Amino acid sequence: MDRPIRVLYLDHTARLSGGEIALLRLLRALDRSRVEPLVLLGEDGPLAGKLREAGIATTVLELAPDVREIRKGTLGAGGIRHLRKLPVLLGYARKVAKFASEQRADLIHTNSLKS
Repeated sequence: MDRPIRVLYLDHTARLSGGEIALLRLLRALDRSRVEPLVLLGEDGPLAGKLREAGIATTVLELAPDVREIRKGTLGAGGIRHLRKLPVLLGYARKVAKFASEQRADLIHTNSLKS
């Protein structure tokens, strides 16, 4: 390959918590001659600003808050109530796939359980 591999990093949130801080550190340390990072976030927030300050292409594709805020502890047997959100999630997945295709991403790195 004559160009760096283009990796789309996907995260549902732009809050600065554990996984997102790790992502920021990883992206700042990447060898840009080998990896071209693109980031797609499910909301705007502090992470988006820090990524942009680091010169990392960052796009926000808003994920519905009621889907974004589902907690993994609610996904057990009682989590069946979340099934009504499935159409929203599938629509979002289609938008992510379209974005990845338009950006010609070679690889998608999901950075969180939700993504």
